[in-house]
Amino acid sequence: MKKNDIYIDSYLTYIKVEKQLADNTIESYKNDVVIFSRFLEKEDKDFIDVIKDDIEEFLEELYEKEYNENSVAHIITSLKSLYKYLILERYTDSSPMINIHPPKLERKLPIYLTFKEIEALLEAPDQSTPEGVRDYAMIELMYSSGLRVTELITLRMRQLHLEQGYVSILGKGSKERIVPFGSRGKKALESYFDEARGGFYDDKKSEDYIFLSRLGTPFTRQGFWKSLKEYALKAGITKNISPHKLRHSFATHLLENGADLRMIQKMLGHSNISTTQIYTHIHYERLSKIFNKTHPRA
Repeated sequence: MKKNDIYIDSYLTYIKVEKQLADNTIESYKNDVVIFSRFLEKEDKDFIDVIKDDIEEFLEELYEKEYNENSVAHIITSLKSLYKYLILERYTDSSPMINIHPPKLERKLPIYLTFKEIEALLEAPDQSTPEGVRDYAMIELMYSSGLRVTELITLRMRQLHLEQGYVSILGKGSKERIVPFGSRGKKALESYFDEARGGFYDDKKSEDYIFLSRLGTPFTRQGFWKSLKEYALKAGITKNISPHKLRHSFATHLLENGADLRMIQKMLGHSNISTTQIYTHIHYERLSKIFNKTHPRA
């Protein structure tokens, strides 16, 4: 049995015997902690190894999967309860859930980077090194296409249509979507293939994954998250950046430049247009600030 499964079984016994919670409540807590456990499996982590960054990344993945605020709030409550138990039983002496708060009923507008901040971020990787060439290509492609971070790191050669300038993504329900990435993304990928990928490639480990680590294995979510934070710090960006912020920036900048909301929905792979409409609020809020600052009758 996996270590996280042992923790879960022990925790469920505790809330049933000691806390005497109702069966339905226990089942809902179980579902939540199992969702989190599956997320950690991809990172090869146990509950006791988790830090706050892991929690934030997990919550962003929930939003990527279009979980609503009530569901996210319930999962946060379940994880707080789980870590109280783990501390009580001395499996760990601290909780990564400190200062993690459930979302309000009205979700906050997503944070995004300005054009200037995006340019600064793209200038941060040292392109005189293979790692810098790779990282630049990853950031450029993610910003140019609005891919989810999981879609980016699991991207395979057969999904890439370099000459035509697009990638094919298999999303929810096995639905394929076509996502263009533009001339800058194409140039960045060409440089990566010509100058860097061959040095990372390993016949036994790499398969046909596009983005590879120094060991020749597919790049990980955690690895990309860490790199992005380091580049943001180097670029002087003070916002709490994450891979999903690049996706927010992609959508917001498209809308600001006149793109149709339905087109943005298709590119992002949102099943519901209401999920995409959050970006209209960003756009209108920005227009309102400009109006109030510049119009003589404001």
